[in-house]
Amino acid sequence: MLKKKEKKTFEEKIRKISRKTQENIRAANNTFERFCHEYYDSRTLDQIFEELSLLKGDEQIEASSEVLQNWID
Repeated sequence: MLKKKEKKTFEEKIRKISRKTQENIRAANNTFERFCHEYYDSRTLDQIFEELSLLKGDEQIEASSEVLQNWID
């Protein structure tokens, strides 16, 4: 139920901006989703964020930074 609400809220938030910006945001989201699936053994974006949410403090910051850096690389 929470996942549906989060996705709905995401869609509601981006609905208020230009269509081109919405397309770019969705494209980036899709690219990141594919990256998570390929790089992290078929895990979904939601699973990665769930795992990151279990970490605390500096460990969470470091792990989040590592995920984003791996995506960029």
